[in-house]
Amino acid sequence: MKIKTIFAASLLATGVAFADTAAVDTEYVIGVLPVALAKDQQEIILNIPWIEAGQSSEGVAVTNLVKTAGLAENDSLLWYDTANSKYQSWRIVNNAWKPTATVKSRSLPLAISATTNSLNRGQALILNRTGTVATNIYVVGQYATGSGSSTIAAGTPNAPVYTLIAPPSVDSATVLSAKLTSAVAGDEGTFLKGDQIKSYSFNGKNWGTTSLDENQTPPRPVFTTASEGDMTLPAGTGLYYKRCGAEFTVNW
Repeated sequence: MKIKTIFAASLLATGVAFADTAAVDTEYVIGVLPVALAKDQQEIILNIPWIEAGQSSEGVAVTNLVKTAGLAENDSLLWYDTANSKYQSWRIVNNAWKPTATVKSRSLPLAISATTNSLNRGQALILNRTGTVATNIYVVGQYATGSGSSTIAAGTPNAPVYTLIAPPSVDSATVLSAKLTSAVAGDEGTFLKGDQIKSYSFNGKNWGTTSLDENQTPPRPVFTTASEGDMTLPAGTGLYYKRCGAEFTVNW
């Protein structure tokens, strides 16, 4: 039957035009999310908004998700394996993604062999590239109904655990009070002191940011409470959640 291909153009570089939709003959809907990378932008956390083409269940093969167009030889994809506290990695070799056992980055631990076949919506990947020019990349898969979820792995205040997560959306998304209060385990009581996402942390009562009051001698940290709509993620991106308590699941 004749249906339409979703083409999410919210992250296209300025001046580049694409049709919103294009009619194709297929049995399912294919989604294409263009992500614009700025000059010298060598790392970005990518979300997973799609499932594998031709299937009805969760999951998409890492090697099918991000197209190599716009990327270069030796660019890599990384997924943080929370259970083993290491990265799994895929590298572009001869214009195709291949598993690799090492990661060329001083800021990342050594990777393990890339054994994960697929990832679900709500999870996230890191793209690490060697190029230094502006480019567009494309995240491709099959459109699926439902909003997806992210499972935050358990940690403790003395041994926090990090999980790569992302809202499975092709539009910009807000987190914190706008989204994270939908956790399966409960409301804001789910969060514990020390939890952190990017520059936001939880002080035991509220999400907020910490800055220095320069009028104090010596300068003292000031916690500013976050408000609804704080922390908007651009379409196609994700983040690390630093967890200091029990596992819980976020319904996006």
